[in-house]
Amino acid sequence: MCTVALGPWNAECVESFMQDYYKIILPLHGSRWGDLIILQGESLLIPAAEHLLAKAIHISCNQGLTDVAFVLSNSSVPSSTQAQFFRLYQTSGLNIRTFEYQHEALDWLIQQGLHCDNTELLHKLA
Repeated sequence: MCTVALGPWNAECVESFMQDYYKIILPLHGSRWGDLIILQGESLLIPAAEHLLAKAIHISCNQGLTDVAFVLSNSSVPSSTQAQFFRLYQTSGLNIRTFEYQHEALDWLIQQGLHCDNTELLHKLA
């Protein structure tokens, strides 16, 4: 899975995103998968959006999410973003890392035993 998100986010943005995200992740139930998350802009969440994203993380874990790689190079507030997202994900039990470059994040996910079945994405990250 590859998620590109442009912030900042309010509750409505997170709700809209999660409706689309759920359509993609529900068929993954029972399999192990990871997410490469590329954060762009002012990538912060207001408290109501944090609450919704915490629920979405829980649902994603139940659907088989095990590893998350964050790419922060296009975030205008990378330190704050990392702190906020690590706080949100800390109780999830997920294996989480941050990266400056997309190809490093993808390599790490592959090292975790995951594979990318989207060759177009692999070419974009190369």
